[in-house]
Amino acid sequence: MDYEVVTDLNKSDIFNVAHKFTSLKGSEFNPLEIDFLFAFVTQIDEKDEAFKEYRIDKATLEEKMNRRLENKRISTLFKSLIGKYIEAEDEKKIRTYSIFDTLVFDKEEKVYTVQFSSKMKPFLLKLKPYTKGYLSDIFKLESTYSKKLYLLCAQWRAAGSFKIKVDKLMEELGIKEGSTYSTYGEFKRKVLKTAEKNMLEKSSIYFEYKEKKIGARVDEITFIIKTNRTRKEEELKLFELELSDTQKELNKYVGSKIEGHIIQGFRATNTDIFVETDAGDYRFLNLETLKKQIQK
Repeated sequence: MDYEVVTDLNKSDIFNVAHKFTSLKGSEFNPLEIDFLFAFVTQIDEKDEAFKEYRIDKATLEEKMNRRLENKRISTLFKSLIGKYIEAEDEKKIRTYSIFDTLVFDKEEKVYTVQFSSKMKPFLLKLKPYTKGYLSDIFKLESTYSKKLYLLCAQWRAAGSFKIKVDKLMEELGIKEGSTYSTYGEFKRKVLKTAEKNMLEKSSIYFEYKEKKIGARVDEITFIIKTNRTRKEEELKLFELELSDTQKELNKYVGSKIEGHIIQGFRATNTDIFVETDAGDYRFLNLETLKKQIQK
């Protein structure tokens, strides 16, 4: 079956991925590989029950990425991407999933065709909950670390902030012990500060951060995620979440009960409920504590 060739990436600028996909934990990715991957992730329709062949016109993709790919570079890119994988680990198992089944470039039609591995379904199909972001944001960010920090911030956007141990953050970003950026000073200067500036200038969301020290050592970082108001107002609606049953129940109590109105929605976890309003961000331990707080 021949599927439609995408010639306008502006029509599919939004991507949806599972939270555990956002760190791209497993393989090392360079900026071009991340751009190429997410260009095709945006082609997946929320209604897709299974993966199909996704096709993008070469000139369209190169224009959006602001890169020109000669045949030799395409071959190098494909050889690297076909070996990429995602790693997921829990208490019982370590699992490794190949991302792609096939990568094809038609030299005559000038079209890329990609088939994702069927094992990627839990990461890319029928997702609940999931992380939303902009492909155009990914393209604009320059380094691998800026792109990965953007994905991490997009995951926690509705909560407004998150805390993470420094060693865990480095692991999520793929910074190995003994490498150039594994010392906190270099990490802060070359990774954190660069991504902070890059995202503030170029993406729809950005972050500020606070350090927590144990003695002289920085042990933990709190990221405060903010919406970049230089983006169009309709684009900001991306981060409004679809309401779950819990969130629908929250609607009964929030909105008119807390000062201000909800502008970014809710995020409910097993232990916490986060509510973001134009009067500030609120965190509750669970629905019952939220009710009690409002009843006071």
